Amino acid sequence: MRDSTSATAGDTPGRCRCAELTPSGRGALATIAVWGRGALAAVSPWFRPARGGHLTDVAWGRIVFGRWQTEEGVGEELVVCCRDAESIEVHCHGGLAAPHRIIRSLVSGGCMQVDREAWIQARHADPIRRDAYAALTVAPTQRTAAILLDQYRGALSDAIRQIRQDVLAGRMNAAADRLTILRHRSRFGLHLTTPWHVVLAGKPNSGKSSLVNAILGYQRSIVHDQPGTTRDVLTAATVVDGWPVQLVDTAGIHDTTRDPLEVAGIARTEEQVVSADLVIWVADMTASWAGQAPSHAAADDHDRTLIVHNKSDLATSVPGSRPPGPCTSALTGAAIPDLLAAIGKRLVSAVPPPGSAVPFLPRHVQVLTQVAAMLSDEDPGQSLEILRSLLPEDR
Repeated sequence: MRDSTSATAGDTPGRCRCAELTPSGRGALATIAVWGRGALAAVSPWFRPARGGHLTDVAWGRIVFGRWQTEEGVGEELVVCCRDAESIEVHCHGGLAAPHRIIRSLVSGGCMQVDREAWIQARHADPIRRDAYAALTVAPTQRTAAILLDQYRGALSDAIRQIRQDVLAGRMNAAADRLTILRHRSRFGLHLTTPWHVVLAGKPNSGKSSLVNAILGYQRSIVHDQPGTTRDVLTAATVVDGWPVQLVDTAGIHDTTRDPLEVAGIARTEEQVVSADLVIWVADMTASWAGQAPSHAAADDHDRTLIVHNKSDLATSVPGSRPPGPCTSALTGAAIPDLLAAIGKRLVSAVPPPGSAVPFLPRHVQVLTQVAAMLSDEDPGQSLEILRSLLPEDR
C-alpha cells in the first residue's frame, strides 16, 4: 500500500516515518518500523498495553503485548518494542488487512509512509551493508543467509577498505591479489539470492521427467513411456545441499522428428543447455551408450555437465562402457542422494570460510572488475575513484 503522504525528495529530515519491513501479502507475522522525531508520540495514541497504563511508561527495550485501536474501532492484538523514543517496532498479524490498518492510523497522525529501503538507508551509512540487509530479506535458504549475514557484518566492506589501503600504500600486488580472490568468489556470491540454473537434458525417454519428480519429491512433470512427452521447458524451485536451485525439465534432444512442436521444444532445450550453470545429462541404462552422448552444447564444457545413468532398476546389466556418473532409479529412488550430493559439489566445489568477503550483486562485480583493469593499467588514482563509487571513504 502506498499513500499520498509517502516520502518525497522534499521531506523534512528526521520526520517520523513508518514502513512495513516484511513482504506484503500472505504471512503469519508482519513487522512495521516507526522511526524519527515523534515516533513514540505517533504510536502511543493507538496502542493500549494489556496490563494497563501507557506506552510512554514502558522501559526502553521491553516487548509489550496489547491492542491497537484503529479509528474504525477495530482492535488488533499485537506486540510493540520501543528501542528508544525515535525507534519503535510493531509486530502484528501478517497478510494485508492488519498491517495496512496500522499504517493508516500512523499516517493519519502525521507519520510518513515510506518503503523498507528507506528504513535500511536510515539505519546504515555503509552502502554495502545496506545491500546485504536488503539481500538478507530475500535470502532463499539458511545457508545463503549465513553468508549474507557476514557481509552485513562488514566482511566485504572491510575487504574493500583493505584494498584501498594497499593502493594508497603502493602495495599494488597485494591489492591485485585481494581483488582476484573477491572476483573468484563472485560467481558463487551472485547465487546467494538467485538460484543456480540446473537443466536436465538427454535423449527422448531417458527418464528426465521422472528424475525431476524424484528430486523434487512430488510430480511436477508429466511422465509417460511414449518418447517426446515433454514438449516445453518446465521449471521448479528446490534446494540442494542448502543452495537454491531452479530445476529445468526439457524436451528430449534428437534429429529424427519433423513435428513443429517437437522441433521447437528441442530448440528451447538447446537454449537452456547453453545458459545453464549445470547440465544433468540423463542417459538410459537399458540402452547402449552409443548414441546417448551429450549434445555439442553440453559436451563442450565438461565442468558444467554431470552425466547420470538412469533406469538402473530396469537394467539387468550395463550395456557397453559408459562414462562415470551416478546410476539412478527415479522409480525406486536408488542413488538419488548420490545425485544430489554430486549436484551440490558441482555447483559449489568449495564454500568460502565463515566470515569471508563475498561480492553478491552484479554492481559489486562490475566495480571490482573495473578496479582490477585500472591496476593493470597502473592507474591507482582511477582505481581509488572507482572504489569510492562502491564504498565511500569513511568520514
